[in-house]
Amino acid sequence: MSLESVKEVAERFKDSLSCLLEDTASRSLLLAVSGGSDSMALMHLAAAWAKEHDVPCSAVTVDHGLRAESVAEAEFVKSAAQELGLAHNTLRWNSGTESRGNLQKNARDARYGLIAEYVGDGTVVLTGHTLEDQGETFLLRLKRGSGLDGLSSISVKRYVHSGEGGYWLLRPLLHFKRELLQAFLRRHSVAWVSDASNEDMRFDRIKMRGALAQLKEVGIGVENIADTVSHLQRARDALDQEIRHFASKFCLTEHGDLLINWVEL
Repeated sequence: MSLESVKEVAERFKDSLSCLLEDTASRSLLLAVSGGSDSMALMHLAAAWAKEHDVPCSAVTVDHGLRAESVAEAEFVKSAAQELGLAHNTLRWNSGTESRGNLQKNARDARYGLIAEYVGDGTVVLTGHTLEDQGETFLLRLKRGSGLDGLSSISVKRYVHSGEGGYWLLRPLLHFKRELLQAFLRRHSVAWVSDASNEDMRFDRIKMRGALAQLKEVGIGVENIADTVSHLQRARDALDQEIRHFASKFCLTEHGDLLINWVEL
């Protein structure tokens, strides 16, 4: 890892976030921070960007209550956020029967659900997903036999509908490698939390993490997967555009029914 590449992290982040914020009508940023290296890098980079651009910025941590360390980790994030001048709040998940079945998926759905209930009008939510997350998600969906939509994997920007409104969800670190972000944190003496569940091979995502390491040995890295995902996303977007064009030209709704004008076809 070169020193120059670490120094360039902040500038790359500024370019990434500024581009993603276009057309969002954002009035403030809400950072989803777990305490891991990815989200801690996000918080430090976004806090600096927000200060430079005079944009309100705060952080939130979702405590799933699944590990004994989770309360202390939320407090760790709160302390780190306050040192950066950010307000922080902890949202707690009452898992109940949702802790059964696909635990990681249920926890992820709960996280976004709690954030949707918490986020204010005009607030843009940022998460710390990285290039490795993209690779793991692609392999998970490949294992399940997903089609074009599924294999398009994680989008860098999407609008999340919630109730009568919604919010923009941005992932400005999606093209950053985790090792680069960790080097950035070490350079700035920033600590992060290590989650023991990230080594638990009972979870499919952790198995995919191991598979990525094996694929790297035969020349298939997360960068290759990200390129493939990008091609698939462009194909999906092109199809969506054609469908919207077809619908606007040949379709109409009548009493809740979708009608196709076969004469025009």
